[in-house]
Amino acid sequence: MPAQICFRNHVGLPGQPSPPNVDGFVEPEDFAESGFGTTPSQVDTGWTGAARLTYVADTAVGAVRPLTVFQGIKDKNQDFIYLSFVVRRDTAFHDNDCIVLVLRPVFPGPSDNKDGSERRIDIFPNSQGTGVAAGGDPRNVEYYRWNTTTSIWENMGANAVSNLSIKCLSWDLGNNNKNWSVEVRLPTTTAGGGTGWIDLSTSFGFYFNVIRLCDGSECGFDPTPFDGASFQFTWPRADYASGARLIQGQISLQDAVIPLNWLGEAILGDGAACSGVVGVGFENGASSIGVLSGGSITNQIHATDTNTFVARVINTAATDAHQVQASFRIANWGIGPGDMNKWNLVPATGGTGNPSIPPATIPAGGTPVDLTMEWQLSATEQALYGGALAGHQCIWVLLDSTQAVDFVQSSIRRNMNFVSLSEHEQSAEISGDGYPPPADGVADQEMVLIVSQMRRGRLVRGKEDGPFEQRNRERAGNARAFAGGQAFRAPTGLPGNLLTWLRGLFSGAKVIYEWVWVMDGYRRTEYEMGVAEQRYRLYEPVGAFGYIAEHEGLVSDWQQAVTPAPDDADRFEQAGRDAYRLRIPDGGKARISTRLRARKFKPPRWIWVLLLALILACVAPFW
Repeated sequence: MPAQICFRNHVGLPGQPSPPNVDGFVEPEDFAESGFGTTPSQVDTGWTGAARLTYVADTAVGAVRPLTVFQGIKDKNQDFIYLSFVVRRDTAFHDNDCIVLVLRPVFPGPSDNKDGSERRIDIFPNSQGTGVAAGGDPRNVEYYRWNTTTSIWENMGANAVSNLSIKCLSWDLGNNNKNWSVEVRLPTTTAGGGTGWIDLSTSFGFYFNVIRLCDGSECGFDPTPFDGASFQFTWPRADYASGARLIQGQISLQDAVIPLNWLGEAILGDGAACSGVVGVGFENGASSIGVLSGGSITNQIHATDTNTFVARVINTAATDAHQVQASFRIANWGIGPGDMNKWNLVPATGGTGNPSIPPATIPAGGTPVDLTMEWQLSATEQALYGGALAGHQCIWVLLDSTQAVDFVQSSIRRNMNFVSLSEHEQSAEISGDGYPPPADGVADQEMVLIVSQMRRGRLVRGKEDGPFEQRNRERAGNARAFAGGQAFRAPTGLPGNLLTWLRGLFSGAKVIYEWVWVMDGYRRTEYEMGVAEQRYRLYEPVGAFGYIAEHEGLVSDWQQAVTPAPDDADRFEQAGRDAYRLRIPDGGKARISTRLRARKFKPPRWIWVLLLALILACVAPFW
């Protein structure tokens, strides 16, 4: 069965019925109001109902987002499709960051040869070091057709496709946190795109590759003996065991042949093929799995209490789905393993089962159903897991059935901590299990671990929920992850008694900081690619973990530390600012320790003396 994706007709929202606005903005980015030009509440409603693919979304809870996201949708009124790409936590803006699109009018069979109808568009959004230029135009766009005589991609010249619109956006959130997005409006007919373009059928061939590049120290680590590193996100998804769908070995990107068997089947419009893509899935992504606490789903596992594990699922199909079960697996908090089958089943206690029992019927129409099991840790398990777990583990849930059931989302992971600072330290396991053999025939898998961070402070007054209560209430339905609390507002008009006004103004006021800390892991592969006469080693994105931390009170310094476990010290090295290299035995594991610390601000005594003098000077005229 080939990989399939549906470009459904856009639906919009009441009062906002238009397809996507091609301006480079795709979706809000938490913590990025400054410089990004949007607020967390701003959305492009034209993408409602779009097909969506996420890449390395292990930490897809709250403000932590997938590394790469693709969306696709069709204009219901005109002959256009819309594509969007969001790339997060890049280490550098590079001239040759590229999105490669390949389309063919009719989806090819496995034995078909290229016939010259294939078209390719290479989009280069960024300028070296600075990202997207003012105005949102990509740095360069190249257009190709397949030449059956020479068996190469033939350049069609500039602006070869009419009515094509491409806009880009970039935003810099700090070290190892360069972000960029691309929106494309593409005609589906020669009437719209010109005689050099193609007419897409309702089932056409489609491939994309989002290529991130970095040179030398830009990578955050030393890629020697290569000039840099390459990270690729493809559809259909790449196979790192065989190298399929990965662009590699070329000195010129244009020379990448991209065989027909790399293409998947894209289905156009709301025909029967697309309308059939419904079924059972999780109600609200990663927030739909965890441990029940009242009616809320949390990510805290308790060492002494009975834990009720839950998967909250819905069925969007027209008929009930029968005999549905959820299997719950657990792995140590961290990155890996590469093979999901290596995760251990959670032990079921209290007469429950794993998979969940009894098998459930999920009714049509979208009413959520909880699939549950219980785990009461034994004394041995409590010792094994180190006492109070409180969310230090990763949970992975798989949905299954002995009946004919379509799952639109059959498995999901939750891998995130909510912690309250002043100081937090925790160990994480990085797995080398389940991957293809290590590169260059060595004994160890080499991982590069890159840290990105975002921090935001705000002044609030009055009572505000604590971080756990607020997050558990808001995350399931509120994309504005940190919207709680009453914002500080100065009163209008100056009261007659300034001292009373000052006391009332700052009564109960406090400063709250929120810190998002993410570690992304990349595995060094045996593959390489060439661009502009330079060599790039390919690294496979393999997962992530992180914190959403909160601290109350003024902070004088933020500190982080990543250190190896004593037994793994000789396998660990600092590879750059906020980047680390870790060698892991093939099929084995290694441990690191992460520590976050917020040092409270302690003003010197002379500050208080000066402040008191200023207050006395201000209030003296009112006495």
